[in-house]
Order: sequence, then structure tokens, then C-alpha cells
Amino acid sequence: MTTSLDSRSMIGILVGRAATVSATKRYALRKNSKAHSDRHQRQRFIDDAVTTARVLRKGLGRCLELVDNEDSDPDSGGRILDFLLRSLIDSGGPHWSKNFDSFYELSTTSQKNAIKDIESMTLSVATALMARAADDDWEFVWAEAADAAGWFMDDMVAREGRSNTLIRPDLLIKRGGRQARLIVDLKYRSRLTARSVADALDDVAEKYAEPYCHTFGRPVSFSVLAYNESDCLWSDEDRYDPRR
Repeated sequence: MTTSLDSRSMIGILVGRAATVSATKRYALRKNSKAHSDRHQRQRFIDDAVTTARVLRKGLGRCLELVDNEDSDPDSGGRILDFLLRSLIDSGGPHWSKNFDSFYELSTTSQKNAIKDIESMTLSVATALMARAADDDWEFVWAEAADAAGWFMDDMVAREGRSNTLIRPDLLIKRGGRQARLIVDLKYRSRLTARSVADALDDVAEKYAEPYCHTFGRPVSFSVLAYNESDCLWSDEDRYDPRR
């Protein structure tokens, strides 16, 4: 069986997962304590992202060995490592890990292309996210939120006749003050151009911002962080208003 994914799609999956791993549950970027300053929280987000990318690169590339000293079966360590990778590769855990199988359905060359730069790209993406977090007063970040309606919209209650089934965006952001909630989508682009980023922003508006806005009757802001092996590029921030 062959996968419908290619190495570029797999890059997006792996970098997106690694760069947001700290926010699998909502991640506080503000800590009112000396032990955990805002800067500490942002740096930990970056460090966790790079560590995850390194584990995925080495584990998927079969450069990482796990030895089970309590089991005489020499294959036990390999099975445990595969389970850990399955648990890590998707926020849903080991039973939602089709991406693990899809990776090994790629050709050997495509596998190498998919993982060779994920550490550097993950570092760039996580750093860009945390720089924006500092500048834009982000309070909480949540990746692929399973119950976006409840927490992301805070006190917002779905209006009658609207479905609460919403597609999970890469990141949901709660900002300080009364600023509109923010949706951020991560996109891998082999060529970073203003046009490609604008096209991605249109896609985010249709898939995420508009449904959220109409479900809750409140404005929703949205943006795209596009990246490749060389750089990152933010789109402009747009806003979907229920009056549209």
C-alpha cells in the first residue's frame, strides 16, 4: 500500500507536531511567580519543541536505540520505541498515529527528506511563535484543541441552531485584554511568497475563522505562519466579524 502523503506533507505534520507539543494541553505563557517567568515559559516552549523534533528525527530515522534491560527479547526495545513514537507523532496518542505508518510508506529518499531538517525548522517556527507571543500579549496557547468551544471562547456560548463541531486548528490563542481570540495555522511552503501565504490565509478563513465566528457570534482573528528550510514568514492578521 502506498501513502497519499509526500515528503512535503510529512514535513508539515512533523514540524507542526514538534513545534506545538507543549500546548497539547493549554499552555500558560504568563506565570506570576519568580520561578516561572513569562520569558521562562516561552523558552521552555522552544526547548520542548526542539527536543521533540530531535526524538522524531532520530527515532523515525532509526538512529535511536532503546534497550529494555528487563526483557530478554532483543526486539522489546524496538517495540517500545515504536510505541513512544506513535504516542508522540500525533496529539491523539498511539491510537491516532496513522502518520507513523504513512512515514514508513514513503520511499527511503522521501523519508530522509522529510526528517533531515525538522530540528532547524522546528526551532525557527517555535521561536517565531514565542516572539509573536511576547509582542502580542498571548496568555494561553492550545494546540489542536479537542474542546475548542469550551475554553477557547471562554464565556462565549454557542448560539441556537449552530453546530458545536468545529475543525481543530493548529493553535488557538487567548490574548490579554479584550482582544479577539486568535487562530494561528502553520503551513510548510517550499517557496515562501506573499501570494502563497495569502492563499493559506484564505484557507484558514474558510476552514476555521468563519465557522468559529458564526458559531459564537463573536469576532475571530486569524493568521498564518508559513515556513520552510530557510525562513519563516507571517501573514497579516485578518479578522472575521459576525456582521460579514
